[in-house]
Amino acid sequence: MNSSLTERIKKIISKYPGRFAGVIIGLIIGLIIVIFGALKTSIIILCVVGGFFIGKSKER
Repeated sequence: MNSSLTERIKKIISKYPGRFAGVIIGLIIGLIIVIFGALKTSIIILCVVGGFFIGKSKER
């Protein structure tokens, strides 16, 4: 049964990778909001996005 469940999950991930990534990201952000609060989470997200763009500009 466990193998069957694993195969079903792999099939869903391969068929809908964007949706799966969105669910995981939403879950992580939701947990961070519950743990730290909305304001601190917003600051963390802002720092991550800023770091992404700084890193992207350094790659060029």
